[in-house]
Amino acid sequence: MDTDFGTSQVTNNGYSSKDSSSDANYNNRLDSGLDSLQEYSETYTSDAYEYDGHSVNSQNYQSRDGISKTNATDSKSLKSYEDETSYYGSRLDSGLDSIQSLCLEEKPCELNSSDSGDYNDFASHFQPDKNGNTNLHRKIIEKDCDSAYEIISCCPSPFYLDLGNNWNQTALHLAVLTDQPFIVRTLVVHGAKVNPRCSNGNTPLHLACGLGMAVHVDMLTEKLNASEESAGFRIGHIVHDVNTANYEGFSPIHLAAQNGHADIIDILVKELKCDVDYPDKTSGRTALHHAVDFQRTNCIKTLIDSHANVDALTWDDCSPLHVAVGARRPSRADINLLTEHGADMFLTTGDDMDVTELSTHNKRIHQMMKKRQREQASRDTSTISNGHCASPPPPHPMSAPVTTTA
Repeated sequence: MDTDFGTSQVTNNGYSSKDSSSDANYNNRLDSGLDSLQEYSETYTSDAYEYDGHSVNSQNYQSRDGISKTNATDSKSLKSYEDETSYYGSRLDSGLDSIQSLCLEEKPCELNSSDSGDYNDFASHFQPDKNGNTNLHRKIIEKDCDSAYEIISCCPSPFYLDLGNNWNQTALHLAVLTDQPFIVRTLVVHGAKVNPRCSNGNTPLHLACGLGMAVHVDMLTEKLNASEESAGFRIGHIVHDVNTANYEGFSPIHLAAQNGHADIIDILVKELKCDVDYPDKTSGRTALHHAVDFQRTNCIKTLIDSHANVDALTWDDCSPLHVAVGARRPSRADINLLTEHGADMFLTTGDDMDVTELSTHNKRIHQMMKKRQREQASRDTSTISNGHCASPPPPHPMSAPVTTTA
């Protein structure tokens, strides 16, 4: 991680941020589950490709709205991402012991007997190895784009494109992890399911958002363009539940906020209509809580600009400001952002602690919080004295006394 986040002590409220020694444990939340990938490829480099008649490079991509989006994930960070998140894949059984188990759920299309030779040749591409990887998986892992495209193009049924390896990773997962947006789009338009879950519950969209791959988010979510429709593709199921949570309880916007990808947050909220205040399934934290916890100032700004609730509470009544002041090394910039946008200084946690009590471990922040509380109290008093307080509601008609006239 780029930042040492410190350790917050919002005592007994179910919320704690990380110090530098435990920061790697956080990264484990985003496990790719791709242990077998290391056997086939040592480096991942971004390739230029043709999309909709234009040359596109995932490192500098013009999105659907014409805004240049730079892919922040280079080969080093992707390799680090996989290395640091290797523990999680062992926590959950993949549920995919063999391809036969998948065949019980869905039957692939049948080829004519006259095509039996072609079928046998094609079927060889989908025989799993010891790691459950088919030839298509291996070609994607090795970044053999031409061979992967050929296999996808001749596939008689999308069923084969959705086969998973021992970590339940489909070809679409692997194409995202190895940063191949052309293959991602090829799989999507040929009918691959866009919401499959790997062994830790991540969909390809989770991976793209956690890794900061704006181009992949677009490849996964854009509807068919004119050239794709003219080529005969008729896929109508490119629909994502952008609020779906993985098995750790995090949705794509939570992963983007945790990893500092403000551009991804912008896409999720403005283009895909993601719920900016959607709580996670672990403690009820919103994306703003996560951005504050990991001191992602750029994401805090983007979320506030997207009208995130600065006083959203977790299940233990912890606000983003509580998280900010409770950190071992609080960020003054983050605290200023929250207070300048109206964060309530007098909210208390489930343990009945306000921001002054949570900041006693840092004298400067403690004095700052006491001053901000006085300022807010003064503003509230001034508002009341100037007659700007909300007037009481009128009495209900049924509660008015009944009067009679002579």
